Amino acid sequence: MNINWHEIPFIRILIPLIIGIITAIYFQPFVEPTKFLIPFLFVFLMLFHFGKRFILRPFFGITLFLFLFCFGNFITINNQEIRDKDHYSNYVTDSNFIEGKIISEPVDGNSIKCEIELNKIGINKDSLFNCSGKIIIYFKKELIKPELNYGDLIIAKIKLNKIEPVKNPYAFNFKKYLKLKNINYQGFLKQSDWKLINKNKGNIIFNYAIKSRQHFNSILNKYIKSENERAVANALILGNKNELTKEIKNAYAGTGAIHVLAVSGLHVGIILIILNLFFGLIKSNNKTINLFKTLLMLFGIWGFALITGAAPSVIRAATMLSLVIIGKQLNRYSNIYNTIAAAAFMMLLWNPFQLFDVGFQLSFLALIGIIYFQPIVYKRWYIHNRFFDWIWKLASVAIAAQITTLPISFYYFHQFPVYFLLSGVVVIPAATIILWLGILLFVFSFMPSIAVAIGYALEKVLFVVNSLIYMIMQLPGSLIKGIWIGVGSVFLLYFIVSIFIYANETKKTRWLVYATILFLVFNINHSFQAFNNLNNSNIQIYHSHKNSIIDCFNGNHLTSLTNKRAEASNINFAAQNNRWAHRVKKHSKNNFIHSIVDSKDLFFQNGFLNFKGKTFFIPLQDVILNSPTPIKVDYVLIRDNCRIDPAQLFASIHPTEVILDASNHKWTIEKWVRYLKDAEMQYYNIVENGAWEVEVD
Repeated sequence: MNINWHEIPFIRILIPLIIGIITAIYFQPFVEPTKFLIPFLFVFLMLFHFGKRFILRPFFGITLFLFLFCFGNFITINNQEIRDKDHYSNYVTDSNFIEGKIISEPVDGNSIKCEIELNKIGINKDSLFNCSGKIIIYFKKELIKPELNYGDLIIAKIKLNKIEPVKNPYAFNFKKYLKLKNINYQGFLKQSDWKLINKNKGNIIFNYAIKSRQHFNSILNKYIKSENERAVANALILGNKNELTKEIKNAYAGTGAIHVLAVSGLHVGIILIILNLFFGLIKSNNKTINLFKTLLMLFGIWGFALITGAAPSVIRAATMLSLVIIGKQLNRYSNIYNTIAAAAFMMLLWNPFQLFDVGFQLSFLALIGIIYFQPIVYKRWYIHNRFFDWIWKLASVAIAAQITTLPISFYYFHQFPVYFLLSGVVVIPAATIILWLGILLFVFSFMPSIAVAIGYALEKVLFVVNSLIYMIMQLPGSLIKGIWIGVGSVFLLYFIVSIFIYANETKKTRWLVYATILFLVFNINHSFQAFNNLNNSNIQIYHSHKNSIIDCFNGNHLTSLTNKRAEASNINFAAQNNRWAHRVKKHSKNNFIHSIVDSKDLFFQNGFLNFKGKTFFIPLQDVILNSPTPIKVDYVLIRDNCRIDPAQLFASIHPTEVILDASNHKWTIEKWVRYLKDAEMQYYNIVENGAWEVEVD
């Protein structure tokens, strides 16, 4: 395979930049001094580039690699706002006064969530001084009087808390997610603790885009009466997902169509097609007119991106398509892979942390898969009928995208939508129709008689799409959950895909044999891990606010104990990923009060738990302790604000260790901690230290 590197220069410079970004994240103390090498490497780069002696030219590639590697280190470290001298984290006390600007659209939920960019901080109103940095604030919803909007300036008295680290094994790391957005603290405000002091202080362009979206949102609300259809329309056309119910999200996610509810590259591509159709009516060889058409197309794409909330996925697509449009205007051939690399390069220069964003990874991998594999897949089946050929084209796009995104989807989401081909055939053409109708509705909104007809048609199309998605979701075996692979397996799968590409390009079939052998290695390794898990037993007590959750793993069999009022969503949030990691096949669910468990390896009754020789006492609120001789146990679990007197409890029960879980109030934990410290008893506080675990022989 002969690669013409002159056609793909951005791939050559993207690789060392990415390596530099990754090393800066994981090895910052070691690579930080490389910033001092940048000016020297730049000088050598110029010397080797312009040097006339041929012997110096080979050093140019090595120097360029080192320069971009060091530059990747530099921009990554430099983008960590917490390192700034005036960052607010240097001045946080138990209670602060802050002044800040809302830099995101407020998200409506149990509370009003806003991202705030601080510009002042102090210990009181009279001592405020300049600072920088971003925080998240949750406003108590029922007490909000003035409506909060992007660009509003507030002053508040607040206690800023560090974002807590992940406290359950394999759970979503919210702290890491926010840290990559340069957010390290959060706070909660009551109405009496804050005041609105100014409005419309945000970026003028973003402010106009948000107001435009709110205007278009009101049009959709006016002409689409059904709640579910209106929610999907708002998400698909305007990028507003706040109105989507959990049921709708689960249905679209379970069928592999969730991407259509997040305005992304698909939507930007449809907008470009619409613009091409419109401006294609204007035929001219005049350079000025063609330049004006190009500018209008760029304005249309970026206007759509801003109105839909400027989500990272939309910005990525808009950047790539803008490069394509500009290249076409300049009449220059552009290798599509070089265009993709150029877009990635520019976005990482702007924000290197995007490299670790799941959406960033999925969107670029999906695009590469569609460009390379779709023609290969499509050619495997020739269909004479034009309609079914069109269906096969859509299906081949979905298959191609799955080839390059499946490994990373398994790693992040642990599930596979079996009928993704069906949902893809439904949602891709539907998204095009819905966007067309949405734009027509906005254009004719000032003419009610026409707008009503368009709104009616749009609502019916949305109803059909939702119905089809629900039907696909109800098909047997529609979603395979619990798929678990590690980082090493992800890289191995992508290595196998790379070998296949090499074999296809070079026509060397022996490489297909190598890819098959590696895939066999992957399956053997996966099977070995599953077999090894059969011999492992452990007990896990999770961190879940106001809940007690105990999992007893016996190979791939699980027996769980929870408080009766624990909601399934809270249990899944705390424990689901860990259960999948243990490859659970059989699950017995029980609660503390009404359950009696008596199996080969586990016994539970009246608060006493024995699992393979490990003994627990879990006091219930109505238990009466009156044992003539102390009962020795390994552990006592204090839960649900246990009101038993500690002295009375430990007179009857002698534990090796006491565990305090997150179902207790703060003051309950403080009371028990004081007693346990005074009694010099060993204890573990799940609220502070995260989930508790013990291996069982």
